[in-house]
Amino acid sequence: MKKNFALFSLALFSFQSVCAQTAKEVFAKSQKVYENAVFYLDSGKVFQEFYDLPQPFEKAKYFKTAYDQKGRFNFEYYEVGLSNSLMVINRNANNVAQYWWGIGNPTQNNKKLEELLSSAGGVSSRTSIQIPELLLTNHNILGESIFLSTKNPQLDSDETINGVLCFKIKGSDAQGDVTIWISKADYLIKKVMSDQKVSNFRVKSTFDYFSSLPTNLENSVFEFRPNRKVKM
Repeated sequence: MKKNFALFSLALFSFQSVCAQTAKEVFAKSQKVYENAVFYLDSGKVFQEFYDLPQPFEKAKYFKTAYDQKGRFNFEYYEVGLSNSLMVINRNANNVAQYWWGIGNPTQNNKKLEELLSSAGGVSSRTSIQIPELLLTNHNILGESIFLSTKNPQLDSDETINGVLCFKIKGSDAQGDVTIWISKADYLIKKVMSDQKVSNFRVKSTFDYFSSLPTNLENSVFEFRPNRKVKM
């Protein structure tokens, strides 16, 4: 009886050791998933509340990302309420990066993809950087990943986000608090919330990601399509 109990206790301890993960271990596994992705696809929305201002205001932006490990890439975003706000950043199979923005900017194709994504970081509310930085690892342009910039990460209770059971990890960065939800099934980021001080005001940002790792992507997903307006 004692022998059986000892074996049971050892098995239970081994199971708990395998299952228990720290926040940093979850980050590391998620980073590897993005690094090793053959194809990646997402769409999503960032909603921002600007406050501690005489006149607080809100903004919402939609975005989508398509990635092919062989080099093709497409990122698009637009701001809700601005039909001419569509931005397209693309890299084709010939490694030519192209950029177009509906707000008075002509097409550009004389920069690297990472440079174009970085320059769009502010106007896109970091949606051009936050996930692409995890996918495009051989660069020194996009800055620290969200996993590196989040300090003192701690696991909170698991939470379901848009039907997906997620690790919930709380931490902070140089500007304020950060919470990240990572799918327990595929280790993709499903949601990010931050509450940060920027200059003399604060901004609360909520990013929702509908992300996947397809086995293939149609060529049309990577087509560069400038000169468009968003239907409001």
